[in-house]
Amino acid sequence: MKVADDEGRSSSSNGPCPSDGGGSDGGGGGGRRKKLRLTKEQCALLEGSFRAHNILPHVQKQELARQLNLSSRQVEVWFQNRRARTKLKQTEVDCEFLRRWCESLTHENQRLKHELLELQRSAAPPVAAGSKLFAQLPRAAAIMNLCPSCEKVAVNN
Repeated sequence: MKVADDEGRSSSSNGPCPSDGGGSDGGGGGGRRKKLRLTKEQCALLEGSFRAHNILPHVQKQELARQLNLSSRQVEVWFQNRRARTKLKQTEVDCEFLRRWCESLTHENQRLKHELLELQRSAAPPVAAGSKLFAQLPRAAAIMNLCPSCEKVAVNN
């Protein structure tokens, strides 16, 4: 089936590519234009042009419209919609990456909280400053800490 646009140009309706150039007529009468369907060849040419330059200068837009038998406005709208789809896809990819990263950080946080709780449970009760045991410890040993994650001794100054 062929569908005509505002300027009398037509294109096949069995193409696989979304049109991005159709829409309503904008007049308040309630009538709608049929959505423009692009052929495989038109889609391939538009996609190839988009891969080369995602924004077309006016002259190239007119030339591409002439080659595709479309209006320059239809080409312009197709490029706008294609840029919007590209941005949306990238946003979805970024969102998924951040979601996985957040899950990873949450898991690591829970693991560290559990490790801290276990260390607090296994630690001996604090020694009072006036006790005989504390007085017998050398000063350096009293200020040394064992880092539980890396098993290294850290000295507090």
